[in-house]
Amino acid sequence: MALMKKVELARKLGVSKAYISKLIKQGRLIDQNGLVDDEDIIRWRDLKEQHLKAKLQNEILKGDLLRATVKERMSKLIPASDMKECLERKGKQIREAMLQIPTKLSDTLTRRDKRIIHRLLLDEIRATLLRLCENK
Repeated sequence: MALMKKVELARKLGVSKAYISKLIKQGRLIDQNGLVDDEDIIRWRDLKEQHLKAKLQNEILKGDLLRATVKERMSKLIPASDMKECLERKGKQIREAMLQIPTKLSDTLTRRDKRIIHRLLLDEIRATLLRLCENK
C-alpha cells in the first residue's frame, strides 16, 4: 500500500486533481490526511472497468433485442402495393359473384311469392358470401 498526494495520483492517472477530489467526495477514494492509497485506485479502476463492460454488454443486448423486434415486425408487414392488389382482386371476385346471382336465380324466381323470392335471394347472397370467405 503506497500513499501518494492527490496531484501525483492525478498526474499518474492522467486526470485532474479536481477529479481526484470528486472521487473522494463520492466515497470512491479515501483521503488519509491529504494522501490517497494507490490500491484504492486500482480497486476503483477495476470496478469502473467492470461497470463499463456491464454497460457495454447491456447496450449490445438492447441492440440485439431491437434488431430482433425490427426483424419480427418486418416479417409481419405486407407492402402496401401487395395489399392494394389483393384487395382489388378480392373486390372483383365479390363483384362478379354478386352479379351472377340474378342469372342463377332468374328461372327459380318467376311467378313466386314475394316472401319466397326474398328468402331465396337472401339465402343465395349468404351462400355466395360464405363461398367467397372460404376461397381466401
